[in-house]
Amino acid sequence: MSFRRAVVGFAATFATLLAVSVAPVSAWAQATTSTRNETIPLSNHLISCSGEAVVVEGDLHLVFHATSDASGGAHLIAHDNFQGVGGESSSGVRYREVGAALDDGYTTHFGPRAAYQETEAERTNHLISQGQTDNSHGHVLQHQTYNSNEELTANVRQHDSRCVG
Repeated sequence: MSFRRAVVGFAATFATLLAVSVAPVSAWAQATTSTRNETIPLSNHLISCSGEAVVVEGDLHLVFHATSDASGGAHLIAHDNFQGVGGESSSGVRYREVGAALDDGYTTHFGPRAAYQETEAERTNHLISQGQTDNSHGHVLQHQTYNSNEELTANVRQHDSRCVG
């Protein structure tokens, strides 16, 4: 799950910075938006609740939406979800991986003394057994806020991971 977070986070940040940095300052007099919708192949190695290795494959659907506002700030929303992701453990148990994430971010402006807030509203990931084996459920909620001196002023992270029969 951390690899997926890194890919989505990097792509979302890069898309926002690129979209806003190429716009001339005079273009900031009005809001501009862009949306990107992609599906990429996914292969992942997971550990089931029984401790077995599970290799899953399928697609990761990604949607990025960026808006630069009239005052030079930028808003970003990124959503991803698994599509058709499944695989088999070393003992032959079939699994489906399901999950989704919604990330949003905002910066007041680019350059010195820009306040920035980034929120990962929700990330869920489930490894569902198609047999008698327990299912793995994970949920993460994170929020971070930085002030104009680039100091972290708020940092909240909640994580819940469990196996359910």
